[in-house]
Amino acid sequence: KRELMSSRGGAEASGGSRTCAVLTSLAVTCVVLSAWHFSSGSNTSRAPPEPSLLQKRLQQHRLHKGHDAVVDEDGIVYDEHFEKFADEALFENPVAHRAFREKKLVVFVQLVHSPSAHQSSLPPVILLHGQKFSSAVWKKTGTYRALAQAGFAVYGVDLPGSGRTSGTLPHAFQALFMGILLRALALERPVVVAPSMSGVYALPWLAHNPAQAAGLVAVAPVLSAVTDTDLAKITTPTLVLYGSKDVSQGQRNAPRFQLLPQASVSVVAGAGHACYLDAPDNVNVQLRDFALRVAGKGK
Repeated sequence: KRELMSSRGGAEASGGSRTCAVLTSLAVTCVVLSAWHFSSGSNTSRAPPEPSLLQKRLQQHRLHKGHDAVVDEDGIVYDEHFEKFADEALFENPVAHRAFREKKLVVFVQLVHSPSAHQSSLPPVILLHGQKFSSAVWKKTGTYRALAQAGFAVYGVDLPGSGRTSGTLPHAFQALFMGILLRALALERPVVVAPSMSGVYALPWLAHNPAQAAGLVAVAPVLSAVTDTDLAKITTPTLVLYGSKDVSQGQRNAPRFQLLPQASVSVVAGAGHACYLDAPDNVNVQLRDFALRVAGKGK
C-alpha cells in the first residue's frame, strides 16, 4: 500500500512538473509574440502618414495662415490665398519681375476641394473669368462644387484688375502671367478654363507652351491676342464652348476655332455669351467630363 501511494505521488509530481513546464513555455511564447507585435505592427501603425499632394500644396501656399477655411455642409473646403510673387526665381524674364513689382500685383486665388481630393491623381483645374466677372462667378454657377465633388482641386483666379486682386498688368506681360502663376502655386499641367477676355492670358501662353497644360476649355474666348498661326500651335487638348445666341465672340470666331488642331467644339443651345450663366448645369457637366477625359479617367 505504501508502495502504491509512493508510486501515485511520484506520478502526480511528474505530471505537475510537466504542467508547469507547459505553462512556462506558453508564457514565454506570449512574451515573444507581444514583443514582436510592439516592435513591428504597433510601430508601423504609429508612423506618421506621408503628407498628401494637396496637403503639401496647402502648406506651400500658406493657405491656412491667419484664417480658417470654410467647409460647407457637404464637406467641400473653400480656402483662400493671396499670391504676392515675391520670389524672383519665379520669373524667367527680369523685366517681367520688375513690372509685377512696380504694379504691386497681388493675385487672389480661391482653392476649392473635397475631403477626398488628397487621394486623387487628377490634374488641378484653374478657372479664369470674363471681363465683367471674377472668380466668385464659379460659386454662383455651381462649378466649384461640381468639379470638387468629382475629385478635382480647383483654383479660381481673380485676374489683374479684377475681383480681390490688387494691381494691374501691362498688356505686354499678359502672355507671361499663366506660366508665372503656375510656378508660384507649384502646379503642373492643369486643365485651364478660359472664358471670353481671359483668352488673352491663356491662348498666347499655350501657343508657346502647349505642353504646360493638360487641357484647355476655351469658353467663347477673345482671340485678339493670337494669330491664326498661333492657334495652329496650340496642340493642347481643347474643348471650345459657346452659346448658340452668342454673336459677339462665339459665332463670329467659329471659323477660327477650327484652327485649333486638338479642339472639339460644343454649342450650348439657347445660351448667350456667358453660356455658363445661362446653362450652368450643361456647362458644368461638359467641363467635368472633359477634365476627366484628358486625365484618362473618362470616355
